[in-house]
Amino acid sequence: MTIEQSPFGKREKNCSNWSVLMLSFLISFVSILPMFFFRDKLYGDDVVFHINRLLSLDTIWKSPINFTTNGGTGQLINIFYPWLTYYPIFLVYKLTQSIFVAWMTFQLLVRFATCLLSFYGLRLLRYSDKQVLVFSTFYLFSGYFLHNSYYRAAVGETLAMIFLPLVFVGVRLITFGDYKKWWVLTLGMLGLVYSHVLSVVLATVMIFLAVVTSFWIWDSRKERLLGFLKATLVTLGMSLAYFVPMIEQFRYVTLRTTFKPFLAKTALSLSDIWGLIVKSDLRTPSVNLLYLIGLVLSLAFAKRFVKDREARIYLIISLTLAFLTLKSFPWQLLQESPVSNLQFPWRLWSLALLFFSLALANILKNISIKVTTALVLIGICLNMFQIVKVQDKMTKVKNILPSNTKVTKEMLAKGTYKNINGDYTNKEVSFQFVFDKHLFLDTQEIKSAIKQSPNELSLKVINNSQVEKVLSLPVFYYKGQKVTIDGKPATTYLSNEKNPTNLVLPPGKHRVVVTYSYTPLAKLAMSVSAISFLAFIAYLCRVKKDD
Repeated sequence: MTIEQSPFGKREKNCSNWSVLMLSFLISFVSILPMFFFRDKLYGDDVVFHINRLLSLDTIWKSPINFTTNGGTGQLINIFYPWLTYYPIFLVYKLTQSIFVAWMTFQLLVRFATCLLSFYGLRLLRYSDKQVLVFSTFYLFSGYFLHNSYYRAAVGETLAMIFLPLVFVGVRLITFGDYKKWWVLTLGMLGLVYSHVLSVVLATVMIFLAVVTSFWIWDSRKERLLGFLKATLVTLGMSLAYFVPMIEQFRYVTLRTTFKPFLAKTALSLSDIWGLIVKSDLRTPSVNLLYLIGLVLSLAFAKRFVKDREARIYLIISLTLAFLTLKSFPWQLLQESPVSNLQFPWRLWSLALLFFSLALANILKNISIKVTTALVLIGICLNMFQIVKVQDKMTKVKNILPSNTKVTKEMLAKGTYKNINGDYTNKEVSFQFVFDKHLFLDTQEIKSAIKQSPNELSLKVINNSQVEKVLSLPVFYYKGQKVTIDGKPATTYLSNEKNPTNLVLPPGKHRVVVTYSYTPLAKLAMSVSAISFLAFIAYLCRVKKDD
């Protein structure tokens, strides 16, 4: 990073693109090095669920359901959980046939992508590369990012944190900058849509508040509102591939949604977590010692803080969001409202850290490159320390997955209780009962070898009676389900008596095959989104050419 002369005096010259790539990769790789020393097992609260998701993507272009994962029950995970930004990790798995390599690639790429988007996004707001380094340090290494990606193994939320800085940049450009760059907000929101739906909701609420509170001081109000409208419509056009199939399923059958714990109980107690924050214990879903260092620095540079109005706003927003993660806020009053879908108030730390890191990037803009480098090294070392320190505690959690590929597939196929997730299963039946694979012919439980391949579930059944009987299959029921009896289409229906999928079986010996496919409406939505995406890329190419 060098200094060049400008009409306004000396200013820092940004690094070359190659330097940014190398620096981002180096920071990302070094910070996760300790993970490679614990390669015998994969840990994390949701690691089994997300490895299930990873392996299920093998059939994603033909069918949303893979019968060799999720206990072979035909659970429609990939319609309700966005998978497009997770798909590159599946490609790594297909190439290496190693779940460990794929998981470590995920850990590396989420950090690498966050650094890159932070550099190229914040540069649009005239942030120096030194400021971006400060931002990236506090955003990546203040504890919550690592807690999400490694301890919780929360894939969707971690992927969403990649795009939050881009969403901020897009909103900042439309409200007070170059509103013609509305496409930046589109890119950020599109990344959120195909990563984590709840993050889309949180970001939308923040955007709404930003517009409402700042509209009165805008110039060119009509043009800026038009910029938001363009970003919204283009994002929606490219998001139909996700939202339409999901809404279609909800309208077709009654499904379980994610559980809603008491917000007042899942909120954090400052007295309980204060010691964990000081000790940088990764088990707490909040921050670490680096965050406290940031608070101290903001006080040490109080003069800069007083002068910089933007930094004050960001810090106030950050501290407000941090307060909302605590039990001190009356969350019990919102338990019966849509806010309960948040599940855990500490999820607001992703936004709190975003604004905290932005505030420090402005407050510390005049520190030397040596001090900036020291901050980066402190952040990296602290994260490495947290990874090593938490290992003996992670071995005691229930979701421990051997990283050996064959063992993993066997575990997933069995669908043992610790691997079960009942989200978006048929509400009429017990999902644990379905995972146990009980098979019924009328009221009698029967035995039959159920064969599973990625695209289909098949079995041979004998109806020894002279009349038709109801065959009840341990397979979840969704729109797009197709069943054949001896190669001929059969009609299925949902029942709450035993298993969700039921059909009438004629007398005799038969081969029953269950498959799923995308519905015509889902295919239409995907086509519209694909065309919208190609048109958007063409627009970006034209913008780049004009620039």
